[in-house]
Amino acid sequence: MFSHFRCCSSLKLHWLRSCWVLQAWGQAFRAVMDVPGLDLHGWEVSDDGAVAVTWDTPESISAVQAIVHALTSGCQCKTGCKTNRCKCLKASKNRCIGCRCKNCCNSQLPL
Repeated sequence: MFSHFRCCSSLKLHWLRSCWVLQAWGQAFRAVMDVPGLDLHGWEVSDDGAVAVTWDTPESISAVQAIVHALTSGCQCKTGCKTNRCKCLKASKNRCIGCRCKNCCNSQLPL
């Protein structure tokens, strides 16, 4: 769940934008520039010509949102997360992440 590679898609998009800028600046003194399309290099171009940065893929954004949700929604157990009724214990396989109950016996286990 906590992969170190969640930022790879956003890094790739940043790299593509940097490559486009490099190509554009490399042709800055030419009368006619021949640069590739913005939509292939980390930008979105709408039908009216407006350009917006694509920061990340929808899959990566969903994964980050799931991690934030897991870290911020604890179970609020009153038993210290010792029973099978604990929702974060079930979801995390013996590890309460973001648990908000008092005296949680599973929140200090290693990931």
